[in-house]
Amino acid sequence: LDMKESLGRHTKGFSRGMRQKTALLRALAHAPDVLLLDEPTAGLDVTSARTVRSLVQQLGETGGTVVYSTHQLAEAEAVCNRIIIIHNGEVRADGTPAGLLEQTSTANLEEAYVSLTTDKARTRVVTDKPLSKIARWWQKLSTPKTPGGDESE
Repeated sequence: LDMKESLGRHTKGFSRGMRQKTALLRALAHAPDVLLLDEPTAGLDVTSARTVRSLVQQLGETGGTVVYSTHQLAEAEAVCNRIIIIHNGEVRADGTPAGLLEQTSTANLEEAYVSLTTDKARTRVVTDKPLSKIARWWQKLSTPKTPGGDESE
């Protein structure tokens, strides 16, 4: 991933792509049997994204298990040997890329996804119920700060 010169540096100030590569290296460091990757090529340049896809394929070919979560369906089609399409919390399809294309009579996974998810994505349910301490912490952690916004919200 071309990070030898950056290995000793603190990640503060790294670009999004460099932070993404650092996270991937940390995940691979202990040679896990199962690897969970969420949008692993997001923020990467073309060359680094190709390297990540190649690494994922190598891991799979050598007996490792990689759970590869992505919205990039062309990428999933190229990298994964099993695809599970989930929409509104429901498994809509589970099979090989070729099997899903055959099942949906489509030419690519994007078209297959669209044909399997014709209903609208469910809306987020808002209730008056107070959030738990953990939910408030998670909301604060995962909600981006807006310039000029009130940070106490």
